[in-house]
Amino acid sequence: MKYILILCLLSLSACSYFKNPPLRKYSVRMWSDDNTFDGNFSQIMTLVERDHDQLIFLVNNKHFDTLHRDGEKVFGSLHSVYVNQAHIYDFEGVLVKKSGNEMFINGQIKDDQSGNFLNYEIY
Repeated sequence: MKYILILCLLSLSACSYFKNPPLRKYSVRMWSDDNTFDGNFSQIMTLVERDHDQLIFLVNNKHFDTLHRDGEKVFGSLHSVYVNQAHIYDFEGVLVKKSGNEMFINGQIKDDQSGNFLNYEIY
């Protein structure tokens, strides 16, 4: 009976050790080449899943966006960083830095209204 009790206590304490890691939040910076637009958006993208082929973000706790990876290239569609806008932009970029939980993606999105490209960083 003592062995069963000890085994139960060990198994219960071991379960609390294997918790899910906290979700990592990322910030976004967008700017135009002619500096007519420059915006910083703090911790609006939450990385919910990452594997070898894709990165899945939750943007503003509202929309899920998937970026596909091909080596260091990253591409996909992203929702607007503004909460009340439903615009979806095509994104192309590169994975500049990836170590542990840290990640830095640099790329461009095409603004459909103006037709111009905006520089876009996820850090």
